Amino acid sequence: MLAALGLAAGLFLLPQDSAHVVVVATTDVHGHATGWDYLLDRPFPGGLARAASAVDSLRALYPGQVLLVDAGDLIQGDPFATYFARISARDPHPVIDAMNLMAYDAATPGNHEFNFGVDFFRRAVAGATFHYVSGNVYALPADTLELPSSAVIARGGIRVGITGFTTPGVMVWDGSLVRGRARVGRVAENAPRVLAELAGTVDLSIVLMHSGLGGASSYDTTGVGLENVAGILADDEHPPHLAIVGHTHRQFGPRDVNGVYYMQPPPHARGIAVAHVRLVRRARRWRVVSIEGEIIDLADRDEDPRVLRRLEQDHQAVIQWLSEPLAHAEAPMPAITARVEPTPIINFINAVQRRKTGAELSATAAFNVRGGIPRGDVLLSHVAGLYPYENTLRAIRISGSQLKAYLEQSARYFTVDRRGNVGTDPNIPGYNFDIVSGAEYTIDLRLPMGNRIRGLRVRGQPVRPTDSFTMALNSYRQAGGGGFDMLRGAPVVYDQGEGIRELVIDAVRAEETLDPSRYNAREWRIAPAEMARKALALFAPAAARRPPPPRDTAVLRLLAINDFAGALFPVPDPGDGGRRIGGAAHLKTLMDSVAAACDCPSLRLDAGDHLRGALWSSLVRGRSTIEAFNRLGVAASVPGHHDFGWSIDTLRQRMAEARYTWVAANIVDSVTGQPPPWVSPYQLMDLGTVRVGLVGYVPPDTKYLVRADDLAGVLVRGSDVLRQRLAEVKRLGADVTVLLLRTDVFCGSGECASEAVELAKTLGPGSVDLILTGGSATPRDTVVAGIPIVEADDRGRGIAVVDVIKTVVGGRELQIRFASVSADSIPPDSSVARMLEEYRWRTDSIAAFSVATIKSPLLRRGSQHALGNLIADAFQNVLRTDLSLMDNAGIMSDLPAGVATWRHLFEMLPRQSTLVRLRLSGADISRILENTLAEGAATAHISGATIKFDPTRPSGRRVREIRFTNGRKLKDKERYTIAVPEYLVGELTWGIPRVLPVGRSGLIDLDAVVLYLHRLSPPIVSSSDPRFVSTKR
Repeated sequence: MLAALGLAAGLFLLPQDSAHVVVVATTDVHGHATGWDYLLDRPFPGGLARAASAVDSLRALYPGQVLLVDAGDLIQGDPFATYFARISARDPHPVIDAMNLMAYDAATPGNHEFNFGVDFFRRAVAGATFHYVSGNVYALPADTLELPSSAVIARGGIRVGITGFTTPGVMVWDGSLVRGRARVGRVAENAPRVLAELAGTVDLSIVLMHSGLGGASSYDTTGVGLENVAGILADDEHPPHLAIVGHTHRQFGPRDVNGVYYMQPPPHARGIAVAHVRLVRRARRWRVVSIEGEIIDLADRDEDPRVLRRLEQDHQAVIQWLSEPLAHAEAPMPAITARVEPTPIINFINAVQRRKTGAELSATAAFNVRGGIPRGDVLLSHVAGLYPYENTLRAIRISGSQLKAYLEQSARYFTVDRRGNVGTDPNIPGYNFDIVSGAEYTIDLRLPMGNRIRGLRVRGQPVRPTDSFTMALNSYRQAGGGGFDMLRGAPVVYDQGEGIRELVIDAVRAEETLDPSRYNAREWRIAPAEMARKALALFAPAAARRPPPPRDTAVLRLLAINDFAGALFPVPDPGDGGRRIGGAAHLKTLMDSVAAACDCPSLRLDAGDHLRGALWSSLVRGRSTIEAFNRLGVAASVPGHHDFGWSIDTLRQRMAEARYTWVAANIVDSVTGQPPPWVSPYQLMDLGTVRVGLVGYVPPDTKYLVRADDLAGVLVRGSDVLRQRLAEVKRLGADVTVLLLRTDVFCGSGECASEAVELAKTLGPGSVDLILTGGSATPRDTVVAGIPIVEADDRGRGIAVVDVIKTVVGGRELQIRFASVSADSIPPDSSVARMLEEYRWRTDSIAAFSVATIKSPLLRRGSQHALGNLIADAFQNVLRTDLSLMDNAGIMSDLPAGVATWRHLFEMLPRQSTLVRLRLSGADISRILENTLAEGAATAHISGATIKFDPTRPSGRRVREIRFTNGRKLKDKERYTIAVPEYLVGELTWGIPRVLPVGRSGLIDLDAVVLYLHRLSPPIVSSSDPRFVSTKR
């Protein structure tokens, strides 16, 4: 237990000049005070009662150091909350009562706190014995702050300042309830004032932010302000040390953004965020020196007996209320397929809304596809589960063009990839897919977004843009919530303030006997039929399953990964900072699921470079990744050149620990010329009716990418040896031959280039059935010389799924697709997760080791910055070249001022790429530099020269002068040495030619930076003067 709650034993005894504060946070509790699911009538894997037991353990572990906070959305969201708002209010509110008992220190309001009106919100807050703070909620008409803007709390001699902010979307979603009583101001306009007030007066500043880290707003922001703005805190003149984020129902551990650490706890108290803040006293002031943290899952925690006793009567009252029988159903009315086909349950809700308002049309979402009405007795809990939100009923008048735009916005929920696979957009919640009754329409998923609605008719007539209709809908949608801003200005023709959930309950009660056949109209559909089936399979796989055609018999499923690079834990998605991707525990769950989905044998393969790269693997020389791959069930792997980076002896030791086979047909003993005993040329496996031959190949240029010592005692042969092994595998009866080969594949302008491509051309058709490769950090599927070449996403962010299909005439074909590892939607495998946590604690102390002292923050601002200059200088200095280049995209984090640890440097250069020393002509270098300027600004940093360029000139003709630091100009016909990361060689964007490196580097980019930092005098300063200089100012 202690390992799951504490980061380091050394925190128990702290010197007098150091301090430790443990910040424990919840957010988006949404009424989940107990550990009970009131809709499903079974235990719930969260709730404040479970959180209370974890908090008590932390307080026992760190006496006097724990601070307990919440970032909003407490008193709305489940039947427990609804009961004490709509049916039987009490003081204090039971959720607040539980928090008082748990001794919370501070909280800030969430937007849902206003769902029941301003008076109810104020009544709930009044019952709190902890601090309620807000810097942007104002009371009207006085227009003064509703709550104190901040609170200062002492913990172990540390003054902790806490403030909070709420997304201004309240003014859209609950505008009618708060208008004239309260207003929620823009965060960007209020945060600087409050943060400035805290600055200099506290030792540790914390913001409770009920707003997403970033991303688009779900409403029209005109006159209101952006919805998700937590990220702006990092740019403030007085940034906080720690920000607890809420609202978006995502979760992530500590993220360092320009020195501000962000964490988001799981919603519904399914987990708590724990941040360990370390401070030291310098010059009589406390300074934060590090923040580390974790998310603790609460599913296996027992509920705290004190909280259970306090809430027992409330718990029983809610259960009794929900048990009220309303009607009898002749047949079940499930909602599971409501987002992909017409269903009686959605038709019923829309019928209730149309009858009440008299509108021609009605729109609603399927809020809970797990819900529905069963056959037999219909209880209040069944209906409450269908409509969990506190929306009220309205009707508006819209035009035909608005109706079309409304349906197009709804249809954005579905995605279609280039292979025709149907999915849902993770950035669009299911409650933003609306179904309209009273209109007939088709959602054609073959068409581009914004033009998917076909055959739109009302009362049997085609809808024209100028037509006019009335439509019933909920208050959230009428206000434009969910991105439906086409409704802006639509006149409201009905608004009596009636709760839709209550109207549906009353309608069910009035029916007495529910007959689904009365509500079976089929007014809309998804097309074409094949895509409709795929959409249906997303929600109800059994309903979508059909007998496969005779030729589609899968006899084997291959699951492939590559370039794992020790990426054991999830990371933020570069394209969506609020979403987490990857992680070995989540990868295991996905692989198990995909394997189980095929009625055929499966095989898990790795195409190399899986040991070295991320912090938790590199610091233990790959041992953690070996153990993870053992648990993943990998059958075979090929060594990539990064896997040789710790010497042959270390690699042999890791191979001995692996329960999978390492294959490499062209590695031989330098003395005997035979395969060494620790690696196999190939592996044969019999799976069902298929004999699979797995052959590995290490590119011969590996010897130029690693140190000579790393290949001591072995030789890397060429393709002639590979041919012999492939022929041998064929003679031994392999039905399917797979070549594992870690090398880059670059595709552009219809052509691909790489060792894998050249090898496929050399080997020719029929030599192998499939090449699995890696290196380009992009999922790819191409065919060269009749041989499919497949690469999955790197760093465990996705897998390639290759199905071997037996045709009806006895032939064979391959079907290829890709699957992403979304850590927010795919649960982690518990056994892998526990193993990984042990390694996390083991490596934390090493990661905190000091490497250098940085005078001022080195930030990635603009296309040219001091951090990029420092890295490029390191490459040139250590490899002793004329020039060096570093691509901007490869620099993944800033370097803060003060002590730079191994963790900082790993996060800055996570690729762990080998550096190569090339000799190129001046003409080649000029062309490469032109390519780095193709976007108008430099996409690289250079050391050893200054480049003057004219961004107004055409691409390819922008460089005006290249002058070395010694004053010499670059000459086209002379040859120069240049140091670059290995992954840029052969890459088509910059056009660095694939030539043999000059000499052996064997260093990875991180090694070079560390060596360079050790050569400099502390504190280290790097110039931000640009080396790509525009001639146009």
